[in-house]
Formats: sequence, structure tokens, C-alpha cells
Amino acid sequence: MTDPAAAPPPGIGELRVLMPDVVWFRAPLPMTIGHVNIYLVRDGRGWVMVDAGFGDAEALDFWERMVTGPLADFSIHAILVTHAHIDHVGGAGWLCRRLGAELWMGREEYLIARLDHTDAGQVGREDQQRHLLDMGLDRATARGIADFKVAELAGLTTLPDVYRPLIPNRSLILGQRRFRILSAPGHSPAQIMLHDREGGLLLAADQVMDGVAAPMTILPGEPGLESYDLYLDSLDRLERDISTDTLVLAGHHAPFRGIGAAIGKIRRHHALRAEMVLAAVADRPLTVAQVMDAVIRPGLNPRQCHFAIGEMLAYAHHLVGQGRARWRREDGIRRLSAT
Repeated sequence: MTDPAAAPPPGIGELRVLMPDVVWFRAPLPMTIGHVNIYLVRDGRGWVMVDAGFGDAEALDFWERMVTGPLADFSIHAILVTHAHIDHVGGAGWLCRRLGAELWMGREEYLIARLDHTDAGQVGREDQQRHLLDMGLDRATARGIADFKVAELAGLTTLPDVYRPLIPNRSLILGQRRFRILSAPGHSPAQIMLHDREGGLLLAADQVMDGVAAPMTILPGEPGLESYDLYLDSLDRLERDISTDTLVLAGHHAPFRGIGAAIGKIRRHHALRAEMVLAAVADRPLTVAQVMDAVIRPGLNPRQCHFAIGEMLAYAHHLVGQGRARWRREDGIRRLSAT
């Protein structure tokens, strides 16, 4: 069998056997990246599907074609969702009901997804709008982010009320594989990864991708979260614990080996961005929104702004923690300045 790390990416909905007990295919996404990787892992009861893609009407048409076509002969008894981002959890509820499958998910990520579904308007209410304004966004942009979140959550199907919580640092046995459940914060607050040390396999979700640095996330309701530092801590653990010949199956892009080199690229990307943030505030204090305009570009749409403002805030917290920057409040707005 061809080395899975050399396998070309499958087309949308095309099954690619990576190993006798691991199958890879891609589901479509209505966003620039265009796809999310879905993995099937065989166990004693059948198959476990890792991640569930989007769940809007177009995506559910895709999933119906898959379960009546290429997946018809797979006995899928569980949907394992790595984290609560819409491109990974969106179709999970529908798939669980359609297949009669269980939902497996980390507790914190499950609760985040449930809150998103039951309270999609939270970003539009006073507390979270005040936070966005405190970042220096104008009211129209802050309102646009709230509207984006409501629209995005139309792609989240209702999750089951009962699920199997995946507990970090515990084992998960799937067939002949004994995975260790790893917590991977930064991109999402409590993203789950699965590591089979003996089998040389890491299901890495979005934490580590080959040559691509996933954005860090700070939810509007948690403006003090130091997600960059949590992300760096996670990368330290992975670099220490995962061997370089381990096959890494990520949430997007292709399988690869050489996790140390991939982590090095991610570190350099984020370190450069942090230095750009510091350079932007070297001469005068700036709001986080002004930093975002300087480091990325002005005129981001609400979806781009939602992710970018959180990432700039993560860099700011990191620089303040290092003593290289500090927060100042002027005219009721928080600004960042170099020390």
C-alpha cells in the first residue's frame, strides 16, 4: 500500500483507504478552504466517523448522498467530533439521527456547541457587543459580527441530548488501536486529538496542519482568554511526545509526517505576527481593531473580522504577559502600547 503521507487528496465524497482500518474522504464547506477532512476508523462494533462537516441544507444533501452511496456498507455507530467549530460539528446531530449513531465529544466543546445552538444571538447582546466596541470596532462592524454568527449557526444541526464525553489523558480503544485522548487548546478552547503511539498515528484536528497555521480563537464572551499561550503549551507537548515518523491526519489539507517541522512553521508564523503587533504599537497606542488593520488589512468582512480580532487579542495578551506591551484605557476604549 502507498505511504498514506504520499497519497493525493481525494475528491469531495471520494473514499481513500489510507490503512486497512482508516478511510479518508472530504466533505464540502461553503468557505474559502472548500473542504474538511473526514476519517473513518474501524473498531469492534463497526466504524467511528471523525468529524461531521457543515450542516446547512446543501451540506445535508451531500450527507444524504454519502450515507445512501459510498458509506452505505459502513456500519457507523459513532460520530466523534474534535471541536465545536461549525465546519467540524455542523452535521453531527443530523448524522447521529440518520445513522442511529452515538455522539462522542469533549465535554467543554460539546457545551460550547450546545450554547451556540440554543443562544445564537448572544454576540448581539449588550455584554458581548460592549467587548467588541472596547476592541475599537465601530458599531456597524460589531453588529455585523453578531449577524454573521447567527447566519453561520444555521449550519449547526441540533446535537443529541446524550453523548459520550471524551476525557483528556484517558484511553480510547478503537479496534486494535489504543488512542490517548489529548486536549489541544488554542484554535478552539478544548479541541480533542487522538494519538496511537504504538501504531504511529495522530488524528490532529486543526491543531497541527502541514505548513498551515490555524487561527487562534478567543470567543467574545471570554476576552481575557490567553489562547496563544495555551496554543504554545500544546505545541510544546506535541513536539515532546509525538515522534517525527508519526502519520498526522489533520482536519484540513493532506496527511503528513514530520510533526516537528510543521510545528516549527506554525511557531514562526505566530511569532512573526506577534512581532508585527508589537511594531504596530511601538510609536503610539492602538486599539485591537487598529492593530488588526495594520497587521492584516483594513476592510475585512464580518466573518474575517470575527476571527482576526480574536487572534490580534491573543497576541496582545501574550505580549502583555511577556512585559513587552501594556494595556491603557483612553476615552473609554482599551488600547495597547509597547513598554
